[in-house]
Amino acid sequence: MPNSASDRIAFDKLKAILKPYVPELYVAFDLANFYQLYCYTTRRRKKRHPFASLRAHDDGVNFRLDEFYLHPVLHAQISPELRKHVPHISAFEFQANGSDLTDQLHTELAALVKSYFDRTKEQGRAEGPVQEQVRRTGTLARHRRRVARPESATGVVVDRPGGCG
Repeated sequence: MPNSASDRIAFDKLKAILKPYVPELYVAFDLANFYQLYCYTTRRRKKRHPFASLRAHDDGVNFRLDEFYLHPVLHAQISPELRKHVPHISAFEFQANGSDLTDQLHTELAALVKSYFDRTKEQGRAEGPVQEQVRRTGTLARHRRRVARPESATGVVVDRPGGCG
């Protein structure tokens, strides 16, 4: 994991690409070396799907658009310069210090994420705002550690702070 501030340049730049989508998606993880966004379907069961993730490791930063392989039209839009950073179909690899993440690649990647988000939304795989929907359906309980709620002597369930609601 990158330790110094110079090793976090690429991670912070790529995280900034995902920030505009936070109001409509659910932030599953926001750690020092891992960031992940989920979206929810508009279907009846409100299933969650990973949208994008960002992982910092010793060799660099991995920027993954989950289910990007479902959009071959977007694959055709990737420039040859950005294609050099694609180790497999849904991920992009950059050096941790950001030396290979130029402004041109950053702009192109931001436009690619925007068109990927728009296509995901068209297919009914992203419903927003999620925070309100999660409160309504109780889906958030799957993402947190389950905490048993104690029962009082009368048999009524008592909510504890940090419980699953």
